[in-house]
Amino acid sequence: MRSSIIRSFHATQTVHFIVSQTLRYSDHVRGKGKALFQLASKRKLEGIVAKKSDSPYQFRRSRSWLKIKTKMRQEVVIGGYTQPQRSRVGFGALLVGVYEKGRLVFVGHVGTGFSHHQLKEIHQQMKKLIIFHCPFMQEPPANATVTWVKPRLVCEVSFAEWTREKIMRQPVFKGMRIDKHPKEAIREIPKMINGSANR
Repeated sequence: MRSSIIRSFHATQTVHFIVSQTLRYSDHVRGKGKALFQLASKRKLEGIVAKKSDSPYQFRRSRSWLKIKTKMRQEVVIGGYTQPQRSRVGFGALLVGVYEKGRLVFVGHVGTGFSHHQLKEIHQQMKKLIIFHCPFMQEPPANATVTWVKPRLVCEVSFAEWTREKIMRQPVFKGMRIDKHPKEAIREIPKMINGSANR
């Protein structure tokens, strides 16, 4: 139903189903999931969605609808920032965490992926949230002076893997998530799905 509505709406725009640069319709690909995933990786896309062919759309996570990412991503809460060095503006790196059992747990420093404008804009947002105590369950190590902030802002990062210490390796900023409540930022661990399914 949802697919047919989107298709009919896009059909009034162009034959490629493109409404704008932010909304595009992609048709289903049956039986070629691995090839599609490889293509998504090559084109540096976030990932693909795999589903059981007979499963209706669901407004929640399920084993019938799977988000398969080309690189690990994580929504994180900003708990502090370091001062910028040399000619950099705004801040040096963000100290970020996720919620576990109601407590904010530190998961890494994020210092790359920001544009000049984002550095200034995010810094302005954080300045309004400055506090004088660490919001994380345990104060994380830092190689520079840290300014702590109320854990109100959520952003999304990509990263290589989780370390043994449960810290993100090589995190890169991808954007702010104004649609997410901080308590929704929990650690996302990839799951292996056993067996084959018709997707």
